[in-house]
Amino acid sequence: MEPFDGHIPDYDRPLPALRTGATRGHGSEAAYIHEARVVDVNYINWTADVVTQFDARFYNDIQIASPYMHPNRGEGIYVMPEINSKCLVCIPSDGPPPFILAFIMPMEEKDQPEEDDTDSEGGMGPATFAGGRTRGKPGDIVLKGRDGNFMVLHRGGVLQIGATELAQRIYIPMHNIVTDVSQNYAHQNTGGAINWGVSSSSTDENPETEFSQTFRLFANDEKADIKVAMGKVHQPVIEPPDESGEFAGLNELGIGTTQPICLECIIAPGGFNAESGVPDPSAIMGTKMKFFFDRGGGGFLRAEGSVLIRVKKKLRIISDEDMHLKTGGFLTLESEKMIRLLSKTGLQIGGEGGVINLNGGENPVATVGSTVAITVPAVPPIFVIPIPPGTPGVPANPAAIGIIQPTVLNPLSTFTGVIRTGNPTVLA
Repeated sequence: MEPFDGHIPDYDRPLPALRTGATRGHGSEAAYIHEARVVDVNYINWTADVVTQFDARFYNDIQIASPYMHPNRGEGIYVMPEINSKCLVCIPSDGPPPFILAFIMPMEEKDQPEEDDTDSEGGMGPATFAGGRTRGKPGDIVLKGRDGNFMVLHRGGVLQIGATELAQRIYIPMHNIVTDVSQNYAHQNTGGAINWGVSSSSTDENPETEFSQTFRLFANDEKADIKVAMGKVHQPVIEPPDESGEFAGLNELGIGTTQPICLECIIAPGGFNAESGVPDPSAIMGTKMKFFFDRGGGGFLRAEGSVLIRVKKKLRIISDEDMHLKTGGFLTLESEKMIRLLSKTGLQIGGEGGVINLNGGENPVATVGSTVAITVPAVPPIFVIPIPPGTPGVPANPAAIGIIQPTVLNPLSTFTGVIRTGNPTVLA
């Protein structure tokens, strides 16, 4: 190894240029930055044509720089510029072609200075470079499109993504809260769909709203079997007009007719469009279970199958008006203690020609119009036998002067007739 001779190589001396570019000569020279304006964009090649601001130089098909890019499958962060956007064109020092280095805002004058702007002595004055950008806080990172869509990484960890003020989602790290803001919400899923918001056909100042959700039982089913709707239900499934439904009963009681339906739940296999929730015509006759409530408090339940209600404690049903129980089969009331039937104005029990059985009795009770035979015993004659006074065992009562001695009874007398008043047919 040779000893150090005190000579320091001149590393600052430019090295010979290895290439010559179209815009630069031989050797390493200083890079130039020009302010320019985009006049055309090649959306296929990701290049742009620009004209410099002051000397009007034209640069054709130059590429656009990015904070990061990689040629592997388009990886990176990049923006397709628009015509008339203001940019900075860089002419490299060692010969590569020019490229767009960055984009800047033009200076504008304010009609009225903002309250937090300082005067000209403070360096702000009426000029601004805001260019319509959303005012951020120190540390905020903002992505915003011309049409109002945006993404903001707020300082503090809050993430805000949206298309408009009424179509956005906010992620808040405190308690890990996700907040959705929308005017209309639609979620499509293999299991069904959710549609929530303002009616698209409403033109009122106070438009109608509805939340509906559909459910498929199996992911490969074309249509949904279950629908739940709340709010102003726009397409309720009506009742069948024949005896299988309660169309006439609902009209008689005014349920769901005078007041809009505000909650509806229906099970109808294959009866609903899985995305929109629109009922199929087959849903009317194919409904297996249905219940709804209207805005006035009216309610309705119909089930094609059996329904069982099991209550561990007390059950109380109160109606301020009439109550009607009707069954096409047997009606059984069973109690382990006692059954009470109480009425303030009367109690009517009718069998409509049938038999009323009390306590399992089998003997019929005659009713009005029945012919009956009644056996009445004849009244026996009575003889008085005098008893002498002083007879032992006879009280010293002057009235007790004899004893009653019945004779042999006469034969029984039988009468026939028709009952004019009485109770219904009862077995007791």
